[in-house]
This record gives sequence, C-alpha cells and structure tokens, in this order.
Amino acid sequence: MNLAFLKIKDLGIEMDARYIDCAKISSLFEKVSTQRGIRYAVAEPINLTVKTPNSQIRITGDKGKFSTDGTLNILGNVCMTAGETEIRTSKLSLSTDEENNSIVLSPVGGTDMVSIPLGNLETTSSALRRHPALEKQSSPGIRQ
Repeated sequence: MNLAFLKIKDLGIEMDARYIDCAKISSLFEKVSTQRGIRYAVAEPINLTVKTPNSQIRITGDKGKFSTDGTLNILGNVCMTAGETEIRTSKLSLSTDEENNSIVLSPVGGTDMVSIPLGNLETTSSALRRHPALEKQSSPGIRQ
C-alpha cells in the first residue's frame, strides 16, 4: 500500500475562462492526484481566481484537496466572491462539465451551484446567464 503524500504550500491558481477548456483543467487535476506514487495531494492555503469577460470570481480556503476523480475540494473557511456578492461555506467543490465546456462550483449542500462557461465567449451576456447563484441575491452582502 503506497501512502505517498504531496503537500503544496500557498497555492495560487489564476485562470482566464476565455482561453482554457474543460478537458485541460480535468487533465491537470487528474495528473496532480494520480501521479505515480502520490495518493493524497493537498494545498494549504489555496487561492483560486477565475476571470470571465465580465467579472472575476475569487475563491479562498484553508485547504484544497485534489481527488482522483478530477475534483478539487476546497475546505475550511471557504469564501467565494464575485463583485460585491460573497458566499461563505465550509466546503466547495470545483468540477468540470465537459458536455457544456464549463467549470462547476458547488458549495456544501449543492443549492448555490455556479457554472462558468469556458472558451472563446463572444458575448458577455452568455457568461452572466451562467452564474445563477451569484445573481440570486439582489443586494450586495454575505450569504452563508
């Protein structure tokens, strides 16, 4: 039984949604979590920024854990911010939706899923329609 452990300190990831695709993100996360000899990979703390044509989504957490299914789980004091809207939770999962070429952000409980379209987006309105969780709140503030 191989219990190799990879710990990454102060991981910061910046992505521009216009220039990446779902398959490349999935491949990257899977490589980190399934590298020969690595069975457990974590980043402490983690900071993820996704730029879209009309906004920037920032996610911070105490720990990021790469799972073998290609999901990145962000744990502990998780904060997802887009504009003036902020969602705080104990866990957020980042996965990919290859059918729609998008990143899916799922806070614990799964009620406020956010989908970020990837690739060359011709109109900014298509990106706005894909952020339902961040649009639900009509006034700035914090949701938990």
